[in-house]
Amino acid sequence: MKERLGGKKATTPPPVADAPYKSPKVKKLEREEREKEENERRHKEEAELEERKKEEELRVEAARIDEERRLNETLRRNISLSLRFIFSLVLSLAVALFL
Repeated sequence: MKERLGGKKATTPPPVADAPYKSPKVKKLEREEREKEENERRHKEEAELEERKKEEELRVEAARIDEERRLNETLRRNISLSLRFIFSLVLSLAVALFL
């Protein structure tokens, strides 16, 4: 209402600085320090990610090798059983023919 009548407008007080004045050099040094810490943190995270990726690759490779070993053992066992069966069949046929 006062504003309409030409009265003084209510203004907000200027913000009070929380921190004391810092020179541009100090601000620059602080910014560089923050950037350095951020780069170190980012580099550390990348290294951890790479390490986890390598561990996962090693785990997958070990699982693949284990699976191949198991399949090879199964294949050898099956071949051995097949050879025994064929040998016993041939032997029984030979015995049957000669007797």
